[in-house]
Amino acid sequence: MVKASTTTYLVFSIILLASLSHAQTTVTLDLSDHTQLIYDEVVTLSKGDTLELILKENPSTGYIWQILDELALPSQLTLRASQHVASENRRGAVGTAGVRKFLITAVEEGEGEFKIVHGRSWEIKAKLERGEDVSESVGKVIKFKVSGVPDKGL
Repeated sequence: MVKASTTTYLVFSIILLASLSHAQTTVTLDLSDHTQLIYDEVVTLSKGDTLELILKENPSTGYIWQILDELALPSQLTLRASQHVASENRRGAVGTAGVRKFLITAVEEGEGEFKIVHGRSWEIKAKLERGEDVSESVGKVIKFKVSGVPDKGL
């Protein structure tokens, strides 16, 4: 009798854990060839998912993509990483173009938009310190929606 109830309890626990778990996924949004300011589609994420955002960049010109503290991500999103990845260069040239990759995690339900600035970091920082508007440096506006953990149907 004890063995049957322990087995039943274990099976029930596994089903319950499976229904509560959500396989976190990475949604890749490659905007390296997107020329418009506003990305028209809403990026849909589930809580815990990661958005990998890719934008073309050539930091040797001083122009880089940035998510500024002053133009903070909405509370539903958290920036985990920002990295320049250089293009493959067989000749070993320095200062070649590449892409900027942002990893952004969905941490709570909600919807909105966030802005990414494209410019020389020192110029933008100086403008912000003087209280000047930096809206002309906004290079992309991304709309998003974060939902709760999807129903697994168990």
